[in-house]
Order: sequence, then structure tokens, then C-alpha cells
Amino acid sequence: MRTIKIVLIGSFIVAGLAGCRQSVPKPTERRIVCSTFPVWLLTRNVAQGRTGIRVELLLPAGLGCPHDYVVTPQDARKIEEADVLVVNGLGLDDFAAERFRKAKPEATVIVATDGVADDLDHHRHGSDGAGPHTADDDGATARHEHEHDGETAEAHSTNAHLFSSPRLAGRMARVIATGLASVDPEGAALYRDNAAGLARRLDALAEDIRAAVAALPNKRIVAQHDILDAFAADAGLEIVGYIHVHAGHEPSAQEIIALVRTARQRKAAAVMIEPQYSARIGQTIAREAGIPIGMLDPVASGPDDAPLDYYETVMRRNIEALRKALAPPSARH
Repeated sequence: MRTIKIVLIGSFIVAGLAGCRQSVPKPTERRIVCSTFPVWLLTRNVAQGRTGIRVELLLPAGLGCPHDYVVTPQDARKIEEADVLVVNGLGLDDFAAERFRKAKPEATVIVATDGVADDLDHHRHGSDGAGPHTADDDGATARHEHEHDGETAEAHSTNAHLFSSPRLAGRMARVIATGLASVDPEGAALYRDNAAGLARRLDALAEDIRAAVAALPNKRIVAQHDILDAFAADAGLEIVGYIHVHAGHEPSAQEIIALVRTARQRKAAAVMIEPQYSARIGQTIAREAGIPIGMLDPVASGPDDAPLDYYETVMRRNIEALRKALAPPSARH
């Protein structure tokens, strides 16, 4: 009888201990959802080495800028399940921030461009201070409107694509670090150290780009669209015209003719297209203007498995693309 009691008591103790183990909640990961590919790249670099968080990308990595993007049910669910949302801001991805704030009014939204563009209006202009521009069919300078989600750029005084400038991308990383530190104080030192290291590397990269362009005799280009404005300002390039003046709309025949005329009149060195677009129109303009064509990648998109140094690698390739496309005719192979 005593043996039975001991066995029963032992069974209760074991069951009780098992119950205690089951009642201990598993540590949960904090979900950091990033709206766009470049913001995701920067946030991953800032959060590198921090346990207990998961950095996710909201929009497809290969999408590029979310012009006229329609949120899917899967996107909506990911937004609503996020603990923190990191967005570019400046009108590029307002749809994500608005949906997240509506679902979670008390949760944190980190706007990566906050304060970055203060006193940086010159980043929207070419090296001659005249500003990037295109020509209309009368040859006059046409105002460049860039549309995001039904808004024009007039709703935001600054070009939203600051990430195309390595120097400004470094500043965005610092903003992201400050935001993450506010929701995860224990990781604050790591976030800030990571951001500082990345910013130093990107500042050095910006200097390398500028030095490479400074050595070229002609710094005038035709660009795909205004995503490269900040990059051009960093590099010392002058954008004389854009292939796509309005996001999501192909240029008309008249606009193409006018742009060819502008490229000739302004003595553009090359047409620089982007990997997110078809090369067909750019090739036509380059052929008719009698100038080379090259490719600049603003890192608006990339592979799903992009490594942490993807931004830096692509920008280094941009240096070589500029050297090749803007080289004087005598130096071309």
C-alpha cells in the first residue's frame, strides 16, 4: 500500500513539473516589417546580430518603387501582424503606414527619411544648380512630376528616392537605428553601432563615386526617371532629361523626339537606363542622339536573398558603368 502511495505521489509531482514547463511562455520574436527593398536592406544591416527580432520585407523584392501598387490580402495581413513598421516615407509608401496606424494606433512606425532631407534641397538638382529637367515638345524645360499612389511630388517637397544616394542612405540607417532603439532599448547600442559603421562605409562609397565622376570630361546624362536625382547630386552628375517623366506611363513619340533634341543640345554624354525598365526606349534615344547607353542601378529592387552588402556591391558596379558610358570617345573600346 505504501508503494502505491509513493508511486501516485511521484506521478503527481512529475505531472506538476510538466505542467510548469508547459506554462512557461516561449520567447516571441518582434516582427519588424519593412515596406520596400532598400529600406529592408538598411534595416537588416542595422539589426544585424540582434536576437529576438525578425526583419521582413513587405513588398516583392523585385518590384522597385511601388508606383500604383495594389496591396494584396497577404500584404495587409503582414502589415497588421507587424510589431514595428519601417517605411521610406515622403509619399513613396504612405499606403503601408496608413494601414498599419489604423490597425495598430499605438505601434511604432519608423520613417527612414525623417529629417534626412532637411536643408538638402540641392540633392534634387544637377551639379550646375539648374536642376534636373526634361524638355517638352517646344524645347522648353518641363516641370517633372513624379506620382506615387495617386499623389504628385507636389504633395512632398523632397524627392522620395533618397536611398539612391549612398550618403543619404547612411543617414537613413541612423534614423532606423534610433527608431529601433526606442522600441528595443536593450539593443540600442548594437543598432547605433551598426548604423554608424554602415554610414561610414557609405560615406566613403559616395566619395569614391564622386572622385570617379570628377575624372570624366562630360558629366551630363539622360536618366530613366527621377529616382537617380540624389545619386546624381552625390556623384556630381547633371541630369539633362528623363525618359519617364510620369511614373507608370511610357513617353509619347513627341516626348521622345524632344528628349533626343535636348540630349543633343545639352551635349549629354550618355543615356543611363535602369534594370527595372525595358531598355528599348533608352536604346532608341541613345541611337538617335548618337551617344552611348549604360545602366545605373538605384537599388530600388533586388533578389529575395540579397546579402547584407548588396547595396554597396551594386553601387560599386555603378562606378564602373559610369566610367564606361561617360568615357571620351577616344577611350572607348
